[in-house]
Amino acid sequence: MNGWFQRMFDVAIMQPTYLPWAGYFHLMSQVNFFVFLDDVQFSKSSWQSRNRINCFGDVQWISLPVTRQGVVNINEVMIRPEGQWPKKHLQQLKSVYGKAPFFNDLELIMEGIESISISSLAQVNIELTIKIARLLELDCTFHNSSEIDTSSERSQRLLDLIRAFGGLSYFSPEGAREYLERDGILQEEGIDIVYQEYEPLKYRQYRSDQWHSHLSIVDVIANIGLEETKHYIRRGFNGL
Repeated sequence: MNGWFQRMFDVAIMQPTYLPWAGYFHLMSQVNFFVFLDDVQFSKSSWQSRNRINCFGDVQWISLPVTRQGVVNINEVMIRPEGQWPKKHLQQLKSVYGKAPFFNDLELIMEGIESISISSLAQVNIELTIKIARLLELDCTFHNSSEIDTSSERSQRLLDLIRAFGGLSYFSPEGAREYLERDGILQEEGIDIVYQEYEPLKYRQYRSDQWHSHLSIVDVIANIGLEETKHYIRRGFNGL
């Protein structure tokens, strides 16, 4: 894998997401340590429990049926046992991508969905995300924030997590820039913050005349294949 990276940063931190988009994996491709922020508050109708796929030109949600009571953290949310969601999601993916150019490249991901025996939302997301990351030959190490002893919040929490791995650089999504710069804690403590600059390149989407960006990684793989997706998340796509 030598030659994939222009620069490696120390740590990236993200909430566990269901079947994340390509930019999520781009973060992983640039760091040594990737931390799943699994013990922050769950937000209904967020990426934590659903994502988007392309259904013949229209955006369609693929959602996990979760149950919760009151204000809880992501790692306290359970997926409802009734309804056989893995079977339904496999049927949904097959109906949408069954005749896409690289549907067969989704096989191991679909096998991962089919074999899931846990009901924790966070762990389902983490397990599937790591499986996909390994298929994409990403070799960062994975950790859960809930396993790291710290009771701080916001930027101080990020600082504690970065320090837990001896990190000096933090690779951050652009969306966090405002509050990180307002808080100023990481900068004051000498952490080099680098903001992600990743815009997904266009590729041909099966039976779609309109380009839909920021869809789940499964859309990318089904349309351009696993091998090209390895380049796509690292900005080396050879498509459109």
